[in-house]
Amino acid sequence: METKVHVTPNEKGELIILQGNAIPHYDPVKLDLSGILNTITEFITIRVGEIDWLKCNMCVDRSGKIITLTINESDHFFGTVKGVLEMHPDYLKFDINRGKWWPQRDFGEFVKMNRALFADRQAAMSLVNELMNLDLKTEKELKKSDNNRGDFERVIKQKVIKSNIPEQLTLNVPLFKGSPRQSIIVEIYVNPDNFSVQLVSPEAAEKVQEVRDKVFDEVIGKVREMVPTLLIYEK
Repeated sequence: METKVHVTPNEKGELIILQGNAIPHYDPVKLDLSGILNTITEFITIRVGEIDWLKCNMCVDRSGKIITLTINESDHFFGTVKGVLEMHPDYLKFDINRGKWWPQRDFGEFVKMNRALFADRQAAMSLVNELMNLDLKTEKELKKSDNNRGDFERVIKQKVIKSNIPEQLTLNVPLFKGSPRQSIIVEIYVNPDNFSVQLVSPEAAEKVQEVRDKVFDEVIGKVREMVPTLLIYEK
């Protein structure tokens, strides 16, 4: 009869002897799950009666947009379930509040291919036409100064005094994966040197924080209802 010997790599120095057709021995594997934010509540809903919650904790990291549930916290093979609140790709692709300057024709092509993400598709196509057929009037101002003491300054200022590019647009996009669409007003900045455009939205910045906190609070509330004894702390 064939004998197989397996020594487990732990402090107990256990010796496991397997004979014949015995099932191979495998060391425990740590639980490591990761998904969208409601992964935490989905996991607890199914496993609520199978776990000793006094040996678990949940860390809430709002700035990092992640909640981590640690199971059997003092065990060498402790498990973790992570719920991550990720920005939605449809929102990220516009590079709002990220300092990106779009060449106006490139942005026109981008708008044309993503018109479904605008609150008004007709307005989106009008914007495309305006970007592709740019009509701008600029004004330059020359300023000189000389104090006859060797200090001399010459400044040329240019500003856009008339433009067919609208000052703002309205998007209809989800901010985070798994969240509903939001109506967001976005301002369009125009660079007077090369007429590139940049998207800026104080409203989007506020809504990102508001939606994040709302979703996090909802998850925390559900977890407290299901597992009142679970230690929950904020990072």
